[in-house]
Amino acid sequence: SGYDPSVISVTTDGTVTAVGIGTTSVTATTYNGKTGSCSITVCAVGAVSTDRNVVVVAHRGGTGSWTENTLNAFANAPITGADAIELDARSTKDGVQVVHHDATFTVNGKKYTIKKLKWAQLRQLKPSVCTLDEALAAVAAGGLDVNLELKDTANPEKCVALVREHGMADRTVYISFNAPLLARVRKLEPDARLGYIINDTPSNLNATMSSLRASYIFQKADYLTRANIVKWQNKGAQVG
Repeated sequence: SGYDPSVISVTTDGTVTAVGIGTTSVTATTYNGKTGSCSITVCAVGAVSTDRNVVVVAHRGGTGSWTENTLNAFANAPITGADAIELDARSTKDGVQVVHHDATFTVNGKKYTIKKLKWAQLRQLKPSVCTLDEALAAVAAGGLDVNLELKDTANPEKCVALVREHGMADRTVYISFNAPLLARVRKLEPDARLGYIINDTPSNLNATMSSLRASYIFQKADYLTRANIVKWQNKGAQVG
């Protein structure tokens, strides 16, 4: 007795079930009149869902099996059993959208910055680098979905145009640490699927997710707790 039914439900045999997030007291009374009370706090409703779809993503096309973020990786990813491919987009000096995780790379002991190189220079220095155009063609041919990560120099307008060109709009999730870049995608594509990437949990996370209308959240494993997973699943988001 004495509990808030919006927080917990209690059966006649004493089974307590979480109903909503909050804190309530509950009192138990035995057959011979003895009583005891305690406080119950519900942090999240339910357990980590096991009946939701689990999506397996080949990170950078399958790092460890092939050279990451390359056409070879994207072409071979389907044989791994992955459902989707994650890749990283950034811009060259002349505005070509290329696939490369790091902002810099080293050749023969010399360090180069991608945004300071034109596409022709980049390809000459590092032939394994491909354009986003080439990457999306390979992903589309393989039949997998894509998690397209927008790095800080990526051009959302060009990325969205390429996704449309390859008929990948329904198979693409745009993801980024950079919320303003995702906001530009949302403006271009009202129905786009967006995923916000975070490390620790920022204080404005709820507001950011709401303003972006993001349906995916990706959190660094060091900070991702069971309670966080359940909380975001309860809000309808997919968690990575």
